[in-house]
Amino acid sequence: MGDTTLVTGATGFLGGALVRCLQAMGLPVIAQGRDPARLAALRAKGIATLALDLTQPIPRATLDALRDVSTILHCAARSAPHGPARAFTLANVTATAHLLDTAQTLGVSRFLFVSSSSVSFAPTDQLDVAESDPLPPPFNAYAASKQQAEALVLDRFPAATILRPRGIYGAGDTALLPRLLRAARRGPLPVLRDRQGRIDLTHVDDVVDATLAALQAVGSQVMLTDGIAGAYARGRDQIAGTTGVQSLLTQVCDRRNALPQLFQVRGADWLDNHALAEEVFGPLGLIVTVSGEDEMLAIARSLQGQLTCTIHLDDGDKPAARKLLPILERKAGRVLVNGYPTGVEVCDAMVHGGPYPASTNFGATSVGTLSIRRFLRPVSFQNLPQDLLPQDLR
Repeated sequence: MGDTTLVTGATGFLGGALVRCLQAMGLPVIAQGRDPARLAALRAKGIATLALDLTQPIPRATLDALRDVSTILHCAARSAPHGPARAFTLANVTATAHLLDTAQTLGVSRFLFVSSSSVSFAPTDQLDVAESDPLPPPFNAYAASKQQAEALVLDRFPAATILRPRGIYGAGDTALLPRLLRAARRGPLPVLRDRQGRIDLTHVDDVVDATLAALQAVGSQVMLTDGIAGAYARGRDQIAGTTGVQSLLTQVCDRRNALPQLFQVRGADWLDNHALAEEVFGPLGLIVTVSGEDEMLAIARSLQGQLTCTIHLDDGDKPAARKLLPILERKAGRVLVNGYPTGVEVCDAMVHGGPYPASTNFGATSVGTLSIRRFLRPVSFQNLPQDLLPQDLR
Protein backbone atom coordinates (compact mmCIF):
# COMPACT_ATOMS: atom_id res chain seq x y z
CA MET A 1 0.00 0.00 0.00
CA GLY A 2 1.21 3.51 -0.82
CA ASP A 3 -0.08 6.93 0.11
CA THR A 4 -2.47 7.58 -2.78
CA THR A 5 -5.95 9.01 -2.22
CA LEU A 6 -8.90 7.76 -4.27
CA VAL A 7 -11.61 10.39 -4.75
CA THR A 8 -14.95 9.08 -6.01
CA GLY A 9 -17.32 11.37 -7.85
CA ALA A 10 -14.33 13.38 -9.06
CA THR A 11 -16.21 14.52 -12.17
CA GLY A 12 -18.73 16.19 -9.87
CA PHE A 13 -18.64 19.52 -8.05
CA LEU A 14 -17.17 18.60 -4.65
CA GLY A 15 -15.10 15.63 -5.85
CA GLY A 16 -13.50 17.76 -8.55
CA ALA A 17 -12.62 20.47 -6.03
CA LEU A 18 -11.00 17.90 -3.73
CA VAL A 19 -8.97 16.36 -6.56
CA ARG A 20 -7.66 19.76 -7.67
CA CYS A 21 -6.74 20.66 -4.09
CA LEU A 22 -4.88 17.39 -3.48
CA GLN A 23 -2.98 17.80 -6.75
CA ALA A 24 -2.03 21.38 -5.81
CA MET A 25 -0.67 20.05 -2.51
CA GLY A 26 1.54 17.62 -4.44
CA LEU A 27 -0.27 14.55 -3.10
CA PRO A 28 -0.86 11.45 -5.26
CA VAL A 29 -4.52 11.14 -6.17
CA ILE A 30 -6.75 9.00 -8.40
CA ALA A 31 -9.96 10.56 -9.69
CA GLN A 32 -12.91 8.20 -10.20
CA GLY A 33 -15.87 9.16 -12.32
CA ARG A 34 -18.15 8.13 -15.18
CA ASP A 35 -18.13 11.22 -17.43
CA PRO A 36 -15.54 10.55 -20.20
CA ALA A 37 -15.18 14.22 -21.15
CA ARG A 38 -14.59 15.40 -17.59
CA LEU A 39 -12.18 12.55 -16.91
CA ALA A 40 -10.26 13.52 -20.03
CA ALA A 41 -10.08 17.11 -18.77
CA LEU A 42 -8.63 15.89 -15.47
CA ARG A 43 -6.05 13.74 -17.28
CA ALA A 44 -5.05 16.78 -19.32
CA LYS A 45 -4.13 18.42 -16.00
CA GLY A 46 -1.91 15.51 -15.05
CA ILE A 47 -4.37 13.78 -12.72
CA ALA A 48 -4.67 9.99 -12.79
CA THR A 49 -8.23 8.91 -13.55
CA LEU A 50 -10.33 5.78 -13.25
CA ALA A 51 -13.49 5.30 -15.31
CA LEU A 52 -15.62 3.13 -13.07
CA ASP A 53 -19.31 2.55 -12.40
CA LEU A 54 -19.56 2.02 -8.64
CA THR A 55 -23.09 0.65 -8.89
CA GLN A 56 -21.52 -2.51 -10.31
CA PRO A 57 -19.13 -4.80 -8.40
CA ILE A 58 -15.60 -3.51 -8.84
CA PRO A 59 -13.63 -5.88 -11.13
CA ARG A 60 -10.61 -7.63 -9.66
CA ALA A 61 -8.52 -6.32 -12.55
CA THR A 62 -9.21 -2.79 -11.31
CA LEU A 63 -7.73 -3.53 -7.89
CA ASP A 64 -4.24 -3.55 -9.35
CA ALA A 65 -4.66 0.08 -10.40
CA LEU A 66 -5.66 0.88 -6.81
CA ARG A 67 -2.91 -1.05 -5.01
CA ASP A 68 -1.25 2.16 -3.70
CA VAL A 69 -4.50 3.62 -2.31
CA SER A 70 -4.45 4.19 1.46
CA THR A 71 -7.28 6.75 1.71
CA ILE A 72 -10.70 6.88 0.09
CA LEU A 73 -12.82 10.04 -0.11
CA HIS A 74 -16.28 8.91 -1.16
CA CYS A 75 -18.07 11.86 -2.74
CA ALA A 76 -19.97 10.06 -5.50
CA ALA A 77 -23.73 10.18 -5.01
CA ARG A 78 -27.10 10.71 -6.62
CA SER A 79 -28.34 13.98 -5.14
CA ALA A 80 -31.78 15.31 -6.00
CA PRO A 81 -34.93 16.34 -4.11
CA HIS A 82 -37.08 13.87 -6.03
CA GLY A 83 -36.66 10.58 -7.85
CA PRO A 84 -37.38 6.86 -7.64
CA ALA A 85 -36.22 5.20 -4.41
CA ARG A 86 -34.56 2.39 -6.37
CA ALA A 87 -32.28 4.85 -8.18
CA PHE A 88 -31.16 6.48 -4.91
CA THR A 89 -30.53 3.08 -3.31
CA LEU A 90 -28.44 1.91 -6.25
CA ALA A 91 -26.32 5.07 -6.45
CA ASN A 92 -25.94 5.81 -2.75
CA VAL A 93 -26.18 2.47 -0.93
CA THR A 94 -25.17 -0.25 -3.38
CA ALA A 95 -22.27 1.82 -4.73
CA THR A 96 -21.07 2.51 -1.19
CA ALA A 97 -21.18 -1.21 -0.39
CA HIS A 98 -19.06 -2.00 -3.46
CA LEU A 99 -16.54 0.66 -2.46
CA LEU A 100 -16.35 -0.67 1.10
CA ASP A 101 -15.63 -4.14 -0.32
CA THR A 102 -12.72 -2.63 -2.21
CA ALA A 103 -11.52 -0.66 0.83
CA GLN A 104 -11.38 -3.82 2.91
CA THR A 105 -9.63 -5.80 0.18
CA LEU A 106 -7.01 -3.07 -0.22
CA GLY A 107 -6.68 -2.60 3.54
CA VAL A 108 -7.02 1.19 3.33
CA SER A 109 -6.34 3.13 6.53
CA ARG A 110 -8.78 6.04 6.08
CA PHE A 111 -12.31 6.15 4.67
CA LEU A 112 -14.23 9.42 4.54
CA PHE A 113 -17.87 9.44 3.44
CA VAL A 114 -19.59 12.63 2.32
CA SER A 115 -23.17 12.29 3.48
CA SER A 116 -25.82 15.01 3.71
CA SER A 117 -27.50 17.12 6.37
CA SER A 118 -30.78 15.79 4.98
CA VAL A 119 -30.32 12.67 7.15
CA SER A 120 -31.20 14.76 10.22
CA PHE A 121 -33.97 16.86 8.65
CA ALA A 122 -37.30 16.99 10.45
CA PRO A 123 -40.35 19.23 9.79
CA THR A 124 -39.85 21.04 13.08
CA ASP A 125 -37.24 23.18 14.79
CA GLN A 126 -34.20 21.27 16.08
CA LEU A 127 -31.72 22.99 18.36
CA ASP A 128 -28.40 21.77 19.81
CA VAL A 129 -28.46 18.58 17.74
CA ALA A 130 -25.58 16.26 18.64
CA GLU A 131 -23.95 13.68 16.36
CA SER A 132 -25.03 10.94 18.74
CA ASP A 133 -28.72 11.90 18.62
CA PRO A 134 -30.99 9.38 16.87
CA LEU A 135 -31.82 10.30 13.30
CA PRO A 136 -35.44 11.17 12.51
CA PRO A 137 -37.41 9.16 9.95
CA PRO A 138 -36.16 10.11 6.46
CA PHE A 139 -38.35 12.66 4.73
CA ASN A 140 -37.61 11.49 1.19
CA ALA A 141 -35.88 8.72 -0.75
CA TYR A 142 -32.60 10.64 -0.95
CA ALA A 143 -32.38 11.08 2.82
CA ALA A 144 -33.29 7.42 3.33
CA SER A 145 -30.47 6.30 1.04
CA LYS A 146 -27.96 8.50 2.83
CA GLN A 147 -29.06 7.17 6.23
CA GLN A 148 -28.64 3.61 4.98
CA ALA A 149 -25.23 4.40 3.51
CA GLU A 150 -24.04 5.99 6.78
CA ALA A 151 -25.09 2.91 8.75
CA LEU A 152 -23.32 0.68 6.24
CA VAL A 153 -20.09 2.68 6.44
CA LEU A 154 -20.00 2.66 10.24
CA ASP A 155 -20.78 -1.06 10.34
CA ARG A 156 -18.10 -2.04 7.82
CA PHE A 157 -15.49 0.64 8.68
CA PRO A 158 -16.03 1.81 12.28
CA ALA A 159 -13.10 4.25 12.15
CA ALA A 160 -14.54 6.07 9.12
CA THR A 161 -15.26 9.79 9.10
CA ILE A 162 -18.67 11.03 7.94
CA LEU A 163 -19.32 14.63 6.89
CA ARG A 164 -22.80 16.14 6.47
CA PRO A 165 -22.36 19.41 4.54
CA ARG A 166 -25.41 21.54 3.85
CA GLY A 167 -26.10 23.25 0.52
CA ILE A 168 -22.65 23.30 -1.12
CA TYR A 169 -22.09 26.23 -3.47
CA GLY A 170 -19.17 28.07 -5.08
CA ALA A 171 -17.33 28.50 -8.35
CA GLY A 172 -18.36 25.76 -10.75
CA ASP A 173 -21.67 25.03 -8.99
CA THR A 174 -24.17 23.73 -11.54
CA ALA A 175 -26.88 22.69 -9.08
CA LEU A 176 -27.73 24.95 -6.15
CA LEU A 177 -27.04 28.51 -7.31
CA PRO A 178 -28.56 27.97 -10.79
CA ARG A 179 -31.77 26.71 -9.10
CA LEU A 180 -31.91 29.81 -6.89
CA LEU A 181 -31.32 32.07 -9.88
CA ARG A 182 -34.08 30.37 -11.89
CA ALA A 183 -36.46 30.79 -8.96
CA ALA A 184 -35.53 34.46 -8.64
CA ARG A 185 -36.20 35.09 -12.33
CA ARG A 186 -39.71 33.69 -11.97
CA GLY A 187 -40.50 36.15 -9.22
CA PRO A 188 -39.47 37.26 -5.74
CA LEU A 189 -38.19 34.48 -3.52
CA PRO A 190 -40.58 33.68 -0.67
CA VAL A 191 -39.90 35.38 2.65
CA LEU A 192 -40.36 33.07 5.63
CA ARG A 193 -41.33 33.90 9.20
CA ASP A 194 -41.50 37.68 8.95
CA ARG A 195 -38.19 37.89 7.13
CA GLN A 196 -36.41 35.79 9.76
CA GLY A 197 -36.03 32.62 7.72
CA ARG A 198 -32.52 31.24 7.35
CA ILE A 199 -30.92 28.80 4.92
CA ASP A 200 -27.54 27.34 5.80
CA LEU A 201 -25.17 27.15 2.85
CA THR A 202 -21.60 25.85 2.79
CA HIS A 203 -18.94 27.10 0.40
CA VAL A 204 -17.16 24.32 -1.44
CA ASP A 205 -13.76 25.56 -0.22
CA ASP A 206 -14.93 25.15 3.37
CA VAL A 207 -16.01 21.56 2.68
CA VAL A 208 -12.59 20.85 1.15
CA ASP A 209 -10.88 22.34 4.22
CA ALA A 210 -13.10 20.28 6.53
CA THR A 211 -12.30 17.12 4.60
CA LEU A 212 -8.56 17.67 4.82
CA ALA A 213 -8.82 18.50 8.53
CA ALA A 214 -10.79 15.32 9.14
CA LEU A 215 -8.10 13.26 7.42
CA GLN A 216 -5.34 14.80 9.51
CA ALA A 217 -7.10 14.31 12.82
CA VAL A 218 -6.82 10.85 14.35
CA GLY A 219 -8.90 10.54 17.48
CA SER A 220 -8.72 7.92 20.16
CA GLN A 221 -10.49 4.61 19.62
CA VAL A 222 -12.60 3.01 22.33
CA MET A 223 -11.50 -0.48 23.36
CA LEU A 224 -14.27 -3.07 23.55
CA THR A 225 -14.07 -3.80 27.29
CA ASP A 226 -12.26 -2.55 30.38
CA GLY A 227 -10.29 -5.81 30.43
CA ILE A 228 -9.03 -5.32 26.87
CA ALA A 229 -8.12 -1.70 27.63
CA GLY A 230 -6.26 -2.77 30.77
CA ALA A 231 -4.34 -5.47 28.90
CA TYR A 232 -3.37 -2.92 26.24
CA ALA A 233 -2.07 -0.50 28.87
CA ARG A 234 -0.05 -3.23 30.61
CA GLY A 235 1.43 -4.43 27.32
CA ARG A 236 2.35 -0.88 26.34
CA ASP A 237 4.01 -0.24 29.71
CA GLN A 238 5.94 -3.52 29.56
CA ILE A 239 7.38 -2.73 26.14
CA ALA A 240 8.14 0.87 27.07
CA GLY A 241 10.05 -0.29 30.15
CA THR A 242 12.13 -2.96 28.40
CA THR A 243 15.86 -2.41 28.09
CA GLY A 244 16.88 -1.22 24.65
CA VAL A 245 13.41 -0.04 23.60
CA GLN A 246 13.15 3.53 22.32
CA SER A 247 9.84 5.40 22.34
CA LEU A 248 9.04 7.08 19.01
CA LEU A 249 5.42 8.03 19.70
CA THR A 250 3.75 7.84 23.08
CA GLN A 251 0.37 9.28 24.00
CA VAL A 252 -1.66 9.27 27.20
CA CYS A 253 -4.66 6.92 27.05
CA ASP A 254 -7.66 7.57 29.25
CA ARG A 255 -9.87 4.73 30.55
CA ARG A 256 -10.97 2.68 27.51
CA ASN A 257 -9.71 5.20 24.94
CA ALA A 258 -6.63 4.00 23.06
CA LEU A 259 -4.19 6.14 21.09
CA PRO A 260 -1.36 4.89 18.85
CA GLN A 261 2.01 4.06 20.41
CA LEU A 262 5.20 3.39 18.44
CA PHE A 263 8.50 1.96 19.70
CA GLN A 264 11.81 0.85 18.21
CA VAL A 265 14.38 -1.76 19.26
CA ARG A 266 17.54 -3.31 17.79
CA GLY A 267 17.28 -6.82 16.42
CA ALA A 268 19.82 -8.18 18.93
CA ASP A 269 17.80 -6.84 21.87
CA TRP A 270 14.61 -8.25 20.39
CA LEU A 271 16.14 -11.71 20.07
CA ASP A 272 17.38 -11.57 23.67
CA ASN A 273 13.94 -10.75 25.09
CA HIS A 274 11.11 -13.04 24.02
CA ALA A 275 8.58 -10.85 25.86
CA LEU A 276 8.88 -8.32 23.02
CA ALA A 277 7.37 -10.92 20.66
CA GLU A 278 4.15 -11.15 22.67
CA GLU A 279 1.11 -9.56 21.05
CA VAL A 280 -0.22 -6.30 22.43
CA PHE A 281 -3.82 -6.08 21.23
CA GLY A 282 -4.38 -2.47 20.19
CA PRO A 283 -2.78 0.37 18.19
CA LEU A 284 0.83 -0.34 19.11
CA GLY A 285 3.77 -0.86 16.79
CA LEU A 286 7.32 -2.05 17.44
CA ILE A 287 9.95 -1.41 14.76
CA VAL A 288 12.82 -3.91 14.91
CA THR A 289 16.00 -2.70 13.16
CA VAL A 290 18.49 -5.33 12.01
CA SER A 291 22.19 -5.29 11.30
CA GLY A 292 21.83 -7.30 8.12
CA GLU A 293 20.08 -10.06 6.24
CA ASP A 294 21.20 -12.84 8.58
CA GLU A 295 19.71 -11.11 11.61
CA MET A 296 16.48 -10.48 9.71
CA LEU A 297 16.18 -14.21 8.93
CA ALA A 298 16.97 -15.10 12.54
CA ILE A 299 14.13 -12.87 13.73
CA ALA A 300 11.78 -14.46 11.22
CA ARG A 301 12.69 -17.94 12.45
CA SER A 302 12.05 -16.91 16.05
CA LEU A 303 8.46 -15.88 15.35
CA GLN A 304 5.67 -18.02 16.73
CA GLY A 305 2.52 -18.86 14.76
CA GLN A 306 0.88 -15.80 13.22
CA LEU A 307 -2.29 -15.08 11.31
CA THR A 308 -0.43 -12.93 8.79
CA CYS A 309 3.13 -12.03 7.82
CA THR A 310 3.67 -9.05 5.51
CA ILE A 311 6.64 -8.14 3.31
CA HIS A 312 7.11 -4.63 1.94
CA LEU A 313 9.46 -4.71 -1.02
CA ASP A 314 10.44 -3.42 -4.42
CA ASP A 315 12.30 -5.26 -7.17
CA GLY A 316 15.65 -4.83 -5.46
CA ASP A 317 14.39 -6.66 -2.35
CA LYS A 318 13.31 -9.83 -4.17
CA PRO A 319 16.50 -11.85 -3.48
CA ALA A 320 16.05 -11.31 0.27
CA ALA A 321 12.31 -12.01 -0.03
CA ARG A 322 13.02 -15.39 -1.63
CA LYS A 323 14.94 -16.34 1.51
CA LEU A 324 12.20 -15.03 3.80
CA LEU A 325 9.23 -16.71 2.14
CA PRO A 326 10.06 -20.35 3.04
CA ILE A 327 10.31 -19.22 6.66
CA LEU A 328 7.20 -17.06 6.74
CA GLU A 329 4.94 -19.59 5.03
CA ARG A 330 5.63 -21.91 7.99
CA LYS A 331 4.86 -19.13 10.46
CA ALA A 332 1.55 -17.79 9.12
CA GLY A 333 -1.65 -18.72 7.35
CA ARG A 334 -1.46 -15.65 5.12
CA VAL A 335 1.58 -14.07 3.46
CA LEU A 336 0.95 -10.59 2.09
CA VAL A 337 3.16 -8.32 -0.04
CA ASN A 338 2.99 -4.51 -0.05
CA GLY A 339 -0.24 -4.23 1.90
CA TYR A 340 -1.64 -4.08 5.40
CA PRO A 341 -3.56 -7.05 6.80
CA THR A 342 -6.33 -5.01 8.39
CA GLY A 343 -8.96 -6.36 6.02
CA VAL A 344 -9.64 -10.03 5.39
CA GLU A 345 -11.20 -10.76 2.02
CA VAL A 346 -13.86 -13.45 2.21
CA CYS A 347 -13.08 -15.73 -0.71
CA ASP A 348 -12.18 -19.34 -1.41
CA ALA A 349 -8.45 -18.69 -1.33
CA MET A 350 -8.33 -16.73 1.92
CA VAL A 351 -7.07 -18.29 5.14
CA HIS A 352 -7.67 -16.55 8.45
CA GLY A 353 -5.55 -18.78 10.61
CA GLY A 354 -2.06 -20.03 11.06
CA PRO A 355 0.05 -22.50 13.02
CA TYR A 356 -0.17 -22.66 16.80
CA PRO A 357 -0.72 -20.40 18.68
CA ALA A 358 -2.52 -18.43 15.96
CA SER A 359 -5.07 -21.21 15.57
CA THR A 360 -5.55 -24.91 16.05
CA ASN A 361 -6.68 -27.56 13.59
CA PHE A 362 -9.12 -30.03 15.10
CA GLY A 363 -10.78 -31.27 11.90
CA ALA A 364 -8.45 -34.18 11.10
CA THR A 365 -8.65 -37.95 11.44
CA SER A 366 -5.82 -40.36 12.21
CA VAL A 367 -7.20 -43.18 10.04
CA GLY A 368 -8.14 -43.51 6.38
CA THR A 369 -6.89 -41.52 3.43
CA LEU A 370 -8.12 -38.26 4.95
CA SER A 371 -5.53 -38.64 7.70
CA ILE A 372 -3.09 -36.88 5.37
CA ARG A 373 -4.85 -33.68 6.41
CA ARG A 374 -3.09 -33.88 9.75
CA PHE A 375 0.11 -32.98 7.93
CA LEU A 376 -1.37 -30.26 5.71
CA ARG A 377 -2.03 -26.61 6.45
CA PRO A 378 -3.44 -24.06 4.00
CA VAL A 379 -1.48 -20.89 3.29
CA SER A 380 -2.82 -17.88 1.41
CA PHE A 381 -0.38 -15.89 -0.77
CA GLN A 382 -1.77 -12.42 -1.42
CA ASN A 383 -0.40 -9.84 -3.87
CA LEU A 384 2.88 -11.73 -4.37
CA PRO A 385 4.74 -10.98 -7.60
CA GLN A 386 4.52 -13.96 -9.94
CA ASP A 387 8.24 -14.73 -9.67
CA LEU A 388 8.04 -14.93 -5.87
CA LEU A 389 5.24 -17.48 -5.71
CA PRO A 390 6.13 -21.08 -4.85
CA GLN A 391 7.04 -22.97 -8.01
CA ASP A 392 3.86 -25.08 -7.94
CA LEU A 393 1.68 -21.93 -8.05
CA ARG A 394 3.33 -20.15 -10.96
